Formats: sequence, C-alpha cells, structure tokens
Amino acid sequence: VLDPEQEAGLEAYMEAGGGFLGIHDAARTEPYSDWFTGLVGARPAAKSPAAVQRATVEIGDRVHPATKNLPLEWKRPDKWLNWTKNPSGDVHTVARV
Repeated sequence: VLDPEQEAGLEAYMEAGGGFLGIHDAARTEPYSDWFTGLVGARPAAKSPAAVQRATVEIGDRVHPATKNLPLEWKRPDKWLNWTKNPSGDVHTVARV
C-alpha cells in the first residue's frame, strides 16, 4: 500500500509525535515492513476466523477520542483477527476482544 517514500513519511510523522489508529485490516498492510509491524505491535496470525463472529469488545482507554463515548463493554459482530502475539503492552491499545 505504501511505497518507500510514503512509509518514510509516515515514520517521520510518527517520530515527530504524530499518532496512528489502525482500524480493521490495517494490521495486514505492509507485510514486509518490520517498522510497520512495530507500529501496530504484531501481525495477524495466518489463520484467523473467516466468518463474522459476535464478540465483546472491552474498552481499555476511556479517554481516547476514538473510544471515550463507547460503553465499557461493546457487543458487536465482525471478522475478528487472531494475532501472532498479543500486541498489548507493546503499543497503546484502546480496545480488545
């Protein structure tokens, strides 16, 4: 998705204090970029459920603009990803399943 110049621009933006909020399949982009893997904290596992599943999303950051108006627990259907490792602790996680 990003060419080398665009990735360098995103990296410079982040190093200057910019923010990144990855939604849905953002974690699948840039599969060959170690820098991007570090940005999102982990990679989706090769095998994740293909079907839509109902799950409870736990909101961990109650003050972040993206989650401040959501309930503490949010039940919703979606295609959820399994991760190669738990990214929480390596990146700022605002919500988790």
